[in-house]
Amino acid sequence: MMLGVYSRYVSLIAMPVMITLVYHWAIRKGFWFSDGGLEFVLAWLMMLIAQALLGDGAYALRVPALPWERRGQQQPLTA
Repeated sequence: MMLGVYSRYVSLIAMPVMITLVYHWAIRKGFWFSDGGLEFVLAWLMMLIAQALLGDGAYALRVPALPWERRGQQQPLTA
């Protein structure tokens, strides 16, 4: 994710793990930091949601488009 390669999809894949951790910490530890609570994991989850909404940044590495992103592009005509 640091290089910006498919960061939207990586954050979407990581979200279920964070949601599971939020649930686990809420049941076992509670919310507050003094008890090792879930606010840190919840902050990571919010950052993943923001990254999924924002997508790749301006300085992300350029990589080939994924198959489902190629549909709208037209192929150049060859002679």
